[in-house]
Amino acid sequence: MPILRRQGLVHPDLPGFLALGPPRRTGRGRAQDKLVMHLALQGNAPLSPKALHKLLDSLGQTYFKSAGSSTAAMRVVAESLNQSLFSRNQRGSSRGMRSLGIFSLAVFRNQFLFLAQCGSSHALLVQPGGLQHFHDPSVVGRGLGMGRATPIQYHHAEVTPGSLLIISPSLPPTWNQSLLRSLVGKPLGEVADRLFAQVDADLEAVMIQIEAGSGEMRTLQYDPTKIASAGPQPDPNQALPDTEILPAAPVVDPLAHHVPVPQAELPPSQAAPVQRQPQVETPPVVTAAEKPPVESTKTPKPVKPKREPVIGPAILAIASAVGTALRQFFRTIGAMIRRVLPDEKILDLPPSAMLFGALAVPLIIVSVASVVYLREGRGRLHQEKLLQAQTVAEQALPLEDPIEIRAAWEQVLVSLDEAENYGSSQDSQDLRTYAYSVLDNLDIVERLDYQAGLVGGIPSGVTVKKIVLNADNELYLLNGENGYVLRATYSDKGYELDAVFNCGPVAQPFLIGPLIDIAALPRGQEDGATILGMDANGNLLRCIPGEEDAPIAIQMAPPDLNWGQPTEFALENGNVYVLDSQTNSVWVYWANDNFSELPTYYFGNQIPPLKSVIDMSVKDGDLYLLHDDGHITVCNYSSYVDAPTRCTDPAEFIDLRAGYQNGSVMQGTNFQQMQLAPPPDPSLYLFDPQAEAVYHLSMRLAFQRQYRPSQPLLGETATTFAVGPNRQAFVATNEQVYVAIMP
Repeated sequence: MPILRRQGLVHPDLPGFLALGPPRRTGRGRAQDKLVMHLALQGNAPLSPKALHKLLDSLGQTYFKSAGSSTAAMRVVAESLNQSLFSRNQRGSSRGMRSLGIFSLAVFRNQFLFLAQCGSSHALLVQPGGLQHFHDPSVVGRGLGMGRATPIQYHHAEVTPGSLLIISPSLPPTWNQSLLRSLVGKPLGEVADRLFAQVDADLEAVMIQIEAGSGEMRTLQYDPTKIASAGPQPDPNQALPDTEILPAAPVVDPLAHHVPVPQAELPPSQAAPVQRQPQVETPPVVTAAEKPPVESTKTPKPVKPKREPVIGPAILAIASAVGTALRQFFRTIGAMIRRVLPDEKILDLPPSAMLFGALAVPLIIVSVASVVYLREGRGRLHQEKLLQAQTVAEQALPLEDPIEIRAAWEQVLVSLDEAENYGSSQDSQDLRTYAYSVLDNLDIVERLDYQAGLVGGIPSGVTVKKIVLNADNELYLLNGENGYVLRATYSDKGYELDAVFNCGPVAQPFLIGPLIDIAALPRGQEDGATILGMDANGNLLRCIPGEEDAPIAIQMAPPDLNWGQPTEFALENGNVYVLDSQTNSVWVYWANDNFSELPTYYFGNQIPPLKSVIDMSVKDGDLYLLHDDGHITVCNYSSYVDAPTRCTDPAEFIDLRAGYQNGSVMQGTNFQQMQLAPPPDPSLYLFDPQAEAVYHLSMRLAFQRQYRPSQPLLGETATTFAVGPNRQAFVATNEQVYVAIMP
């Protein structure tokens, strides 16, 4: 039963909640699983309830298609959701729009609960024998969508009939131990009444009650108008001396090869909160006194007690003592010298100088001690985190399941990232290299040695929106800031910008606005043009290298319904294909009519949705349309009335790598651009700027390989890419255009 109250109103439905049973066909190990998900988005970029439901339904299908252990399948889901939210935040960053995902994923299989939490989510498992609180206070403020790494914590527990699991993105402090223990055995409607009665503010949660039965799930709706009053409520400040809190005992997933670290129990009131790291947000405090924990059949890993900071106060105490000793020393030496020398006044110091010395000496001591501590302390922290990474690596070596191997070595990289926050060492670099080699072998990754390709880098005020190379290996860069095109030619030093190349908005003979897209022209154009550009009004511009050659403006005949807003165009065999997403149209200008005739509407009776298309390519008249969610539409053109143009939307990616699935979206990717490669190896290249990865696919969308840099590119973020005619890969950042030879 989901419960939701916003601005004082109780709602029967909770957006972001979904419960699913296994479909008819599942991945290995999923046939007995029951899945419950809850996603809460915090920030100024919410999703509509319909979009949330669609997103969760897609994640549920991903879970049940994934093979292997529950933890591996949950990680696949969490990574997919993190990638989706991160891509959405990237697109909204220019408008200051972003959202943080707090995600909980609970899987029930027979008598076991497998729980995954991303961000500062809370889960309370209330059972007749005790209470377990699953929450990590160190992740407050973190969640999904903020970076490429996926923060996730796993928990296992055993459930019995009568067990109650409550999942919520925030835990009201009034949900104390007394209240929670009183919920055991109560119907969910009464449970909701009691939880609501203790909270005046907004509230959202999912309640899951275990009963003996056939294994089916039922989703109930809370209706406050039909459910009787919950009766007297427990006093939130009343302490119950007979209340017990059980530690969360680790329960082994039959398909996993590791036992998660148990979660700390909910602390009683007046006691220091138990925590593993410095606390950011005070966890809920309960008021009941705590008995000694009940012995579990599996001994949980002991929780480290809270330690007061000692290093900082120690440094200050040492500095104070040394300062006092030095001041006493100077006074003693001064008195001795005054008795020896004839003129005592030469050692008299003004009060300001004495005050400065009294203050400066301790500060100097503190500074020196702090520098020593930072050097030694950072090295020690690096070694601790490196040891964690090495331990995970040792546990990963005997694994055989590719999914578990991938998850383990990705965790090694996460630990290495944490270690190298405190410095780098040869051991950490060697382990990182090995981890990359294992993952590269699984994911069929080839590493490219990118080098800075543009002499002097990208000029200030230029953001490269698109890279185009022609047959003469000339580099053309479309500036997304003002719609001008930069030309660079190759020399012994690298690619050098052409200072006199003129290709951008013009006012005569008619207005051409900022260019929104460009394409390379074939060799041997009569007017010497090398590049073709288009503005947002569907006008073309032919640009010619040379100091005195101005670009040639061409006004195409608009469609009979006029333009909406052209966003992309493609050039093939002299034909121009224009995408107008606003009118859901693709128009074709044939090469033999000099753009003076009305264009042809590309589609027949079957018209795919085009508003989400972000890139377009053409091969032999067939369209490849890339959408902002990463799926591709493929349309096969036909001019015959009895066999009209047909589109496959979405087209299926074929991915035979271990642990990956065929589907409309390639798992773990964020494609933003694509390019078709001509014969003798016709294929499709797709670019994921966040991963700085170029994916190579066949024309049937079958995965071949991916190319990634051997070292991260220098620059804030990658903006675009291109594959040249000589098997050169180009990637632009905010500062440079990098180039590498593709094997």
